[in-house]
Amino acid sequence: MKSLAIAWIAAGILLGGIAAAIDASGVISLEVGYWSSVWVLAASMMGYRKMVQERLAAGTAAPTDERDVLDQLEDPYDLYGDDAPEQTTLEPASTEVEAVLKAEKKRRRSERQSAGALLRDSRAAVSIYRLGAYGMLVAGFFYLKAHALLEVTAYLVGLGVPVVVASATLMVRKGS
Repeated sequence: MKSLAIAWIAAGILLGGIAAAIDASGVISLEVGYWSSVWVLAASMMGYRKMVQERLAAGTAAPTDERDVLDQLEDPYDLYGDDAPEQTTLEPASTEVEAVLKAEKKRRRSERQSAGALLRDSRAAVSIYRLGAYGMLVAGFFYLKAHALLEVTAYLVGLGVPVVVASATLMVRKGS
C-alpha cells in the first residue's frame, strides 16, 4: 500500500503540472476528480483488506476450490463450466418444466441469507471509509459545478487516472 500511495502522490503532482502547462482552466477540475478518485480507491482497498483479515482471523474465509460469487450469479447451474455436460436438443414436457421451476423456487427461498450474514458480507461495501470518500467525490463535484469551475473532460480524466496508476503499480509489484 505504501508503494501505491507514493505512486498516487507522484502521479497527482505530475498530472497537475502537465495540466497547468497545457490549460490552466481545467487544473482544478482535474485535481478534484483525481484526489476524490484516489480517496475512493484507497478507502475501498482498506475496507476490503480489513474484511479479508477479519475473515482469515476468524477462519471463515471461503475455500479456494469453490466457484466465486460472481460466477455463481452469472451461471448458477454451471452450464458453461469446464465440466459441463453436452446439451441435448430434446424438449422437456411442460409438466417437467413446471416441476423443476417449483423445486428451484423452493430451493432459492431456503437459501436466502440471514440478516447477520447479509450485514457481514456488506461491511466492506458500506464502510465509513468508503462512505466518506464517496461523500468527498460528490461534494467536490457539486462545489465545482456551483462555482462554474467544472470542466467535465478534465474531471473525468482525473477520475480515471488513479485507477490506471493503481492497476499499473499492483501489476508491477506482483511481477517482481
